[in-house]
Amino acid sequence: MADAEQIRTEVRAYILAEFLPGEPPETLADDTKLVGDGILSSIDTIKLVAFLEEHYHIVLESYEVILGPLESVSNIVATVLSKLDDR
Repeated sequence: MADAEQIRTEVRAYILAEFLPGEPPETLADDTKLVGDGILSSIDTIKLVAFLEEHYHIVLESYEVILGPLESVSNIVATVLSKLDDR
C-alpha cells in the first residue's frame, strides 16, 4: 500500500505534468489552493479525479470532490490515504 510520501510525490508529479507544464516544482506547494488559485478548471478536476481513482483504485463520491478534499496536495494525500484505509 502507498504511504503518504509516495502519494504526495505521485500527485505532485501528475499535477505539475498535466496542469503546470514547464513550471518549476516549487510552484506547487503542498498547501497551494488548486481551485482557488486557478490551477484546476472544472474539467481539470475531473481529470484529477479520474487519475486518483484509476491510480489508487479508489472511488471518490461527488460530494467529496466539492467539499474540499481536492483543494490542495495535502488534502488529496489525506483523502487518498483515508480511502485506502477504508478498503
